Amino acid sequence: MPKIPPMAGPFEMSELGLLVSACLLLASSLRFRVELRRVPHWRRLIGAFGFFTLAALATNLEHLGNFALFDGLEHLSYALQSSLLLSWGWAVTRRGPA
Repeated sequence: MPKIPPMAGPFEMSELGLLVSACLLLASSLRFRVELRRVPHWRRLIGAFGFFTLAALATNLEHLGNFALFDGLEHLSYALQSSLLLSWGWAVTRRGPA
């Protein structure tokens, strides 16, 4: 079996894999949004998935140019994703028993 090179042009395979995974997660969440609406505070959860996808996209785009812009966008997206997940977790646990 041939070895897969660690780089695919200017992109790293692990970063491309992360982007594909993030896109699949976001697409699945949007596809099953009716079912996700049963999850308390579901908008925060989908927002976190969106920022995760944006961060993965920025990670890959920073290899093409304008490193500072895309690197900043990546880190801002991860910070917003983490904030949304934290607020979602806090809101869900503060809700009390069903």
